[in-house]
Formats: sequence, C-alpha cells, structure tokens
Amino acid sequence: MKREIATLVAGTAALFSVTDAHSQSGSAASGDFPRPVAAMVMMAASVPCSDIERSIDFYTKGLGMELTGKVEMGRVTEVTLNFPGGGPYLILQHPRDANIPLPIRSPLNRIGISTPDLKALEGRLTAAGYRLERPINELKQYHVAVGQVEDPDGNHIELVQRTR
Repeated sequence: MKREIATLVAGTAALFSVTDAHSQSGSAASGDFPRPVAAMVMMAASVPCSDIERSIDFYTKGLGMELTGKVEMGRVTEVTLNFPGGGPYLILQHPRDANIPLPIRSPLNRIGISTPDLKALEGRLTAAGYRLERPINELKQYHVAVGQVEDPDGNHIELVQRTR
C-alpha cells in the first residue's frame, strides 16, 4: 500500500512537470504549476481507456484537445490532454497490465464540456468519424443546447452550449 501511494505521488509530480509548459497559458514560464489559487478550482479529471492511441485520436481529432504529456508509472500509463488556452485538463488512464479490468461505465458518469458552437463541434466530430448519440436537444427553459457523445470506451461526454 505504501509503495502504491508513493508511486501515485511520484506520478502526480511527474505529470505536473510534463504538463507545465503546455497546459498553462500566460505564466507557463514562471514554473508556477499548479498555480496558487485563492479558492478551490477543478484541476483535472481522469477517464479510463482500453486503447490509449484510439482515445488520444478521439479527444484530439474529435474534440480538439491537445496532447500535453505522457507518463508511464507503476501499473498505468497516463496521458494528459488540454483544450487550447489551458484550464482544467483531462487524464486518460490506461492499465499497463492486461489483467486489470476497466471500471464499468454508466450514463450517471459523465464529463461535461461547454462549447461556444455545438453544431460546429458536431461537424468536427462527424468529420473525424464520430457521431452524437442523439440529435442536439435545445432546452429553452434552461437556455442551453445539449449533445452527447461517447468516447471509444463508452465514457459519456455531455456537450453544452449556452443559448439565449
């Protein structure tokens, strides 16, 4: 148990150093990663994946994220992705041991992504070979349009555009 915790801590530190120059806009050169904050903010989320290259293609070609780092540590490979301009990043986690099962997904587990143009994002996804799970749904009472796509491993991604 102590070894797994030490590996996790070392891996997190390695991710910080790998993603520093790429995932921070503005003051990336300051070596100030993670940035000091006055209040808690979302830094990252992770999703499991069975095929790291297939998942990288989905998140970069389909959603427009940028690959910002890759770390081999312990029992997993972790790849960090970020949208251009920075902000919270996504960590793809791939078990290096084929005997480690991926967790079960359900519609209750999802990643939410806000987009300024949902129809353009749908076009980008379609051009990259992916499709929304159902047509875009405009929820006028909430002033949003919503679409949903699944990554190659079935992780649910909710795409949201603010409307008037």
